[in-house]
Amino acid sequence: MIQKRQHSWMGKTARSLSFWGGAASFSLGLLSLPSLVFNLGSAALLAFGGTAMALPILWDRFDGWGRVPRRLHEVSDHRRPPVPSWWKKLRISLAACLALGAAVGTGLSIAMAAAIWNTPPENATVIVLGCKVYGSQPSPMLQRRLNTALKYLEANPESVVVCSGGQSAGDPYSEAKVMAQYLYDHKISQERIFLEEKSTSTAENLTFSAQIIRDNGLPTEIALATDGFHQLRSQIFSRKNGLKPSALPASTSWNVIPCYWVREWLGLAKALFQ
Repeated sequence: MIQKRQHSWMGKTARSLSFWGGAASFSLGLLSLPSLVFNLGSAALLAFGGTAMALPILWDRFDGWGRVPRRLHEVSDHRRPPVPSWWKKLRISLAACLALGAAVGTGLSIAMAAAIWNTPPENATVIVLGCKVYGSQPSPMLQRRLNTALKYLEANPESVVVCSGGQSAGDPYSEAKVMAQYLYDHKISQERIFLEEKSTSTAENLTFSAQIIRDNGLPTEIALATDGFHQLRSQIFSRKNGLKPSALPASTSWNVIPCYWVREWLGLAKALFQ
């Protein structure tokens, strides 16, 4: 009897954790919508949350004929309808996928958080990783990256900066040129600014920036000015190109952190095999 009660208590606890964890995930997936941001991270949070909430509700609801029973009985009750085999296999598979996803996400998040605290040395070469520009103006996300780089450049007058980002279709200027102009307008001399204007991805950002660093004899100890969620992947590509990376994490709007953070898990999986 004690063992049965223990089983029942553990089952209820697991279902409660699944439901409320799913509710939290679903809510985080909705956070970015007011900012008109919806990406793979948002979709993953919503899918995970919806599944995690639905699974404990439906766990015991099907009898042998696929109907929702009017009365639910304890597992030990002989009147309890048998569980259809298709549902037994499906619910176990879903539960295993949810558990695996949560475990992998936790592990990646710990590694991502650790990368943010990779403090740069003095006078490292700064690389600002580009993102969206509007004409000749940086987007708010890119401006925060540039402001983070500015603080380091002002505190380390011997350091130089590589502005890395190509030109998207329809844009009059490359991301690198917009970044360079912003830094110049904020009193960083042109002699300290190098442009990398060919890249279209994080991998290319670091590959082409590494070539500029080698061609100009710049320090290979680099400080990456990019959002915190982006630091680990950027550092992985930096090491692949023979650089010694550290972090200059820019702040990110609080409501879009969850969707970008989760989307980064997919980018990390790609980076490890690229």
